[in-house]
This record gives sequence, structure tokens and C-alpha cells, in this order.
Amino acid sequence: MEAKILGDKKATGRTGMDLWQILVLGVVRLGLDADYDRLEHIANYDTLLRQMLGVAQTPWGQGAKVFNHQTLRDNVALVDEALLQEINALVAAAGRSVFAKKAGAPAEPLAIKVDSYVLETDVHFPTDLNLLWDAGRKCVDLIEKYRADHELPGWRKAQDWRRRLKALERMSSQAAFGGGADKAVRVHGVVSDYLAVARELSAKVGASLLGLCEQPIVGSQWEALAYFHIMLDKHIDLVDRRLLQGSALRRARRCIRSSSRTPNGSPRASSVRAWSSGIGCWWAAINTG
Repeated sequence: MEAKILGDKKATGRTGMDLWQILVLGVVRLGLDADYDRLEHIANYDTLLRQMLGVAQTPWGQGAKVFNHQTLRDNVALVDEALLQEINALVAAAGRSVFAKKAGAPAEPLAIKVDSYVLETDVHFPTDLNLLWDAGRKCVDLIEKYRADHELPGWRKAQDWRRRLKALERMSSQAAFGGGADKAVRVHGVVSDYLAVARELSAKVGASLLGLCEQPIVGSQWEALAYFHIMLDKHIDLVDRRLLQGSALRRARRCIRSSSRTPNGSPRASSVRAWSSGIGCWWAAINTG
């Protein structure tokens, strides 16, 4: 710290902050991610922190030591993350010698202990049928969320849309991946019903998107709904062509289910990510108007 903080300083005799106070306040600033206004308040009014700084409690009637804003900014800013890493390495090395099994023995090699655990998640194998359900469900979820602050008529039976779409998705999956007589006929019938409901849902979501354009809404919220609406239309087209028309699709046209983030950056447990060049063109067209 002396080399970093006092290296180019001259001994002017002016009172300021000692190295210990700079170190403590530097750790506090980086640990709390605090600005200098908050740091000034803590340094001058937090009793416990002032005891750590070595500031004596002044008798009644005497002035207490005050850390001025500019003093903190000039000195504490010198303690950066790189300097703290160097100090941490020195403290860790000293601690290894203190807790050595035998006095004077060489330090043992570092050993790292790792513990692991299983995190329960909701991840299913991605198929066109369940990805269509994921996209429709996310559209309904976002619309229900936005209804609290925006006028979105026609969604009183939002939960009924979820139940209908989910029921048809299960029936379609059982028919498509199961066996039995007249499988092609059964798949065509139930998938047609599934796509009919999905197209009705897509039309309602599209109307709601247009309605939100006339209301004050955060851009990231509108973009999130528009993204899943695009995914809904995309998988309607994929299911129609693959299961009803029997078309073989290229690998680049398929999508995978991902538990990453939505376009607004917030974590989404069941978001859908597209790996198709065509979707990027649609998305750019929506952003540019």
C-alpha cells in the first residue's frame, strides 16, 4: 500500500487519512459497491465502522473527526481491486504459515474441496409440439402480467387458453409419438385442432401487441411479447409443415428450448431461442418499425 499510495506523494505535514483507514474504507466501498456520498455517510456516522477505523470517541463538547468528501475521493480511490488481490494473497500466505501442522515446516500444497448438489429444473426434450406450447404459454403469461398496468381487453379467459393449448399439446404428442391403428389419421385430426387453437391465440396476441403500441409501455416488455409471438407463429408453421404436410426441414430451421434469458435480459425459466436466420430478419424489422 505504501508503494501504491505514497509512492509519488510528498511529506507536506498535512493531516489526512492513514493507510489503515484507506484500506478499510476501500474494502467497504468495493464490497458494498457504494458511491462516495454513501461512503462519506458511513465513515462519519456508522459507529461500528468508526471503531474499526480507529477513530476515538470524543468527549462531550469536542468535535469529532470528520472525513470530508474530497478527502475520501482522493485517497480511497487509490485502493482498487488489483491492490486488494495482492493484499489478499499476502494475508492468505501468512495464514498458511500460522496454521501449519508443524512449526517451521514448509507449506503444504494447496488443496481445494468442492461440494456439488443437484438443482431441480423444469427442462424437457425439445420438440416442435412442446416448443409451440412453450411459446403460446409465454405469450399468455406476459399478457396476464401486463394487464395489471395496461388496457388489454379480451383476455378474461386467459387461463382457459392455457388449458386448451396444453391439453391439445399432450394429445398431439401422444398421437405423434405413440402407435396404434390409423395413426396418420389420428395425428392429422388432433394436430389440426392444436394448430387451430394456436392460430386463434396468435391472432389475439397480435391484436394485443398493436393495442400496446398506443399505450405507454416499456420497450423491453413489448419486445419480449413480440419475440414470443414470433416464436408462436414460427412453430405453428413448423408443426404444420412437418406433421400435416410431411415436409423434411433443414436442421438450421429448427429451434431448441433454452433456460437462459428473454430479449429484455430478465431470466426466463422456459424461454425459447431461435437458431434461424429468418427470425433475425423479422426481429430486425419489428425493431426498426
